[in-house]
Amino acid sequence: MSRRWRVLISLLVFSFTPVLVLTPLVYQEQWLATGIALFAVIVVVILTALWRSRSMTRPLQVMVDAVHQLAKGDFSARMNLVTGDERDLLAKAFNEMVPQLQDRMRMRRGLEMAQEVQQNLLPREIPDLPGLDIAATAVYCYETGGDYFDFFPCGEDCEGLGVVVGDVTGHGVAAALLMTTAR
Repeated sequence: MSRRWRVLISLLVFSFTPVLVLTPLVYQEQWLATGIALFAVIVVVILTALWRSRSMTRPLQVMVDAVHQLAKGDFSARMNLVTGDERDLLAKAFNEMVPQLQDRMRMRRGLEMAQEVQQNLLPREIPDLPGLDIAATAVYCYETGGDYFDFFPCGEDCEGLGVVVGDVTGHGVAAALLMTTAR
């Protein structure tokens, strides 16, 4: 081989040797940089997901707390939310529903009391007369009604029995009040 070729081959060997020695170090640094970048991206994604999920679950927790508060009978329960989406509509509907529910509960208690009063106006015992089987009951379609019956003794010796049956046209509280007045 000529000297010229030997010099060229020597240059090639010298120039390739440092590259072969440095290549693993370069790859190692690239892997380290890639690993750090990947870890940073994962941390950012996790923190963003936690922040977004909290912004979704916090209003839902406020709603659940208000519903539980109402379920315990606290009619002061309100959903104070401003989310800028459909959850605002749900909160508004809940806040409008609570006073209406309270009114209905108050009305139901009033009707239950009216029913109890009306039942107390009906005779507790059916008279027992020899030769007669007497039965009576009042069943209303609504909580109260305009039906009424009663028994009373007739005559001084109480051998006779008077029967009063009344039915006011209509249903509900108005009919019950009218029948009570007529009694």
